[in-house]
Amino acid sequence: MEFGKAIDSKFGKAIPEPGKWAAGKLDKSQKETVAAIENQLESLLVTIHQKLDENMPRYSLYRLLDAEILSFALQQRLLDQLDEMSAQSNQVHISEFNKRLASAIDDAAVPYIYERLGERYKHFLLDEFQDTSLCSGIISCL
Repeated sequence: MEFGKAIDSKFGKAIPEPGKWAAGKLDKSQKETVAAIENQLESLLVTIHQKLDENMPRYSLYRLLDAEILSFALQQRLLDQLDEMSAQSNQVHISEFNKRLASAIDDAAVPYIYERLGERYKHFLLDEFQDTSLCSGIISCL
């Protein structure tokens, strides 16, 4: 039985009352055998219910991750390829450039910013303001 379906089954919902652990179709000796271990069965079932309650959030997360794991792997591969291509061509994606620029200029004066830009980059492109990020907007206001 799949773990998630166990919660929805009778197994996952209730603990039988004393004396009702054995099915009606069992003969007398079988019912006596089940009755002799009812307390152990109840203890085990309570433990199982506790473990289900404790682990259901983690299980649910793992199921969600499992459904998307290939997408995550593909995205990471694409990011790795983009980094490799950027390193080979000595170019930087504009989003990365904006992060680098923001960290480089921090709270510096405007003339110093232009001096630093000239030291580190031969060419740079300022994005159009209407569709730019907050980071680019802050940089362009300097």
